[in-house]
Amino acid sequence: MQAAPDFSTFFSTGELAKMLGISRQAVRQKADGKRWKPVARKGQGGGLCWLFSDLDEQTRNRVSHCWHKQWKRQQQAMKPEDLEREKVRLQIMEEQFFRKPGKAQSRAERRYRLLLEAMELIDGGMKVLEAFAIVAKNNGVKAANLRNWYYGTDKKPGVRKLPRHEWLYALMDHYVGRQAERKRTHFGNAEINKMMRGTAPDTHAQSVENMNRRIAALG
Repeated sequence: MQAAPDFSTFFSTGELAKMLGISRQAVRQKADGKRWKPVARKGQGGGLCWLFSDLDEQTRNRVSHCWHKQWKRQQQAMKPEDLEREKVRLQIMEEQFFRKPGKAQSRAERRYRLLLEAMELIDGGMKVLEAFAIVAKNNGVKAANLRNWYYGTDKKPGVRKLPRHEWLYALMDHYVGRQAERKRTHFGNAEINKMMRGTAPDTHAQSVENMNRRIAALG
């Protein structure tokens, strides 16, 4: 997590409601009044997500304030060396994502969008398995797939216990869990230490903004 949201960050109706201290209905009313541009999600729940840059200035300031408070709490709970390692770890994850073929990225993006759609329903009070069933039915996939992506299987961990900003990477076919990933050549201590010393090359293939916009386009 960074100190402030990127202009390319998307927020669900539920997330904005929590940050602004208002109901989900009030968020939608505010969106209509301020003419925010929604990204509609498929599904019976009618979930929406909103691009940070499309919010009005007052709302952006409040969201940024809440985001920063959460970021500060996270920073205070970590040691300086752990913070740096986490920053590098997330950078490596992003690089690995963009090294994969486009089809592999698209599969992960679709899984991510479906889970976000389900989370929108769950944030609204719906039971987890019921939300998975609805999203699955309206998108032509099996509810078991969403359960596996979320809870995991014997062979592949789910995203349930991960921070949401790691979900996209964790939904890639090759992902085998945090501990196992650290043992891989491209995710080992040597590379992390090298990057912390500032000697590793920057191999980012795309910006986070492009990634978020691709995810939004899946709706």
